[in-house]
Amino acid sequence: MRTFFVAIFVVCLLSIAAVAQRDKTDALKVGETAPEFSLVSDGGKTVSLSSVKGPVVIVFYRAYW
Repeated sequence: MRTFFVAIFVVCLLSIAAVAQRDKTDALKVGETAPEFSLVSDGGKTVSLSSVKGPVVIVFYRAYW
């Protein structure tokens, strides 16, 4: 049983290391412009990023499972 837990622990550590080494070139850097996208609001209206362009835009995602 102990061997099983040690194996699970090692797999978890290797998974964390793999995620940490993942290429992060797709991430935006501070000061870069976000890519254009549009979403449908709760009211059914389509809102694009460019339509709310300003000094700061906060996008709040939520999901119900």
